Amino acid sequence: VHQVDGRGRACQFDEEGLEKGMNLRNLLTIEMLDRMRRTVLENEPSEDPERVAVEGAGTIAEPTWIRQTPFGQISQVRDLASELDEYTCEETGPRRARSRRARGPGPERVYRVEVDRAIEVRGLVAARDAGTSLYLLGDTPDPATCKIGGGTTVSTVLQPGVHHFVVETAGTDEDGQVLFVLDRP
Repeated sequence: VHQVDGRGRACQFDEEGLEKGMNLRNLLTIEMLDRMRRTVLENEPSEDPERVAVEGAGTIAEPTWIRQTPFGQISQVRDLASELDEYTCEETGPRRARSRRARGPGPERVYRVEVDRAIEVRGLVAARDAGTSLYLLGDTPDPATCKIGGGTTVSTVLQPGVHHFVVETAGTDEDGQVLFVLDRP
């Protein structure tokens, strides 16, 4: 919390105050509550963009399309296919990669993104009850086209064309969940 003369100022929302986490959290909470009040109680139109339907089963034959960023999806491990293994890229997350190899490859979800100009992206995977790795492949969902991966994050510039992200799980717990997020910093 921002301090002035030894006293906490958790609602000081100027530039100096917003450098502290508590102040920023409080401002974001107030903004969220105001937005909810306006939308729910005052019937103002929502500021949220229209949702884009998720297309594709997440398999090699039918990748899940990413049509806009930010993109996020939670998948059940039991709903994933086991089609890919032996990625050829340099792994960016050796600890994760070793644990994946130790337990063997698991089910994965394949995502397809097509860009018409170079864009910087950041991908992240997180899991409950399953180890995960994220890979960036080329224009085909083939481990031999692997560019980077093996850790839980990928940050890169996508050049114009088609790219595939693969969320690979190492857990055998079918009740586990996997979160994938793709964003532009």
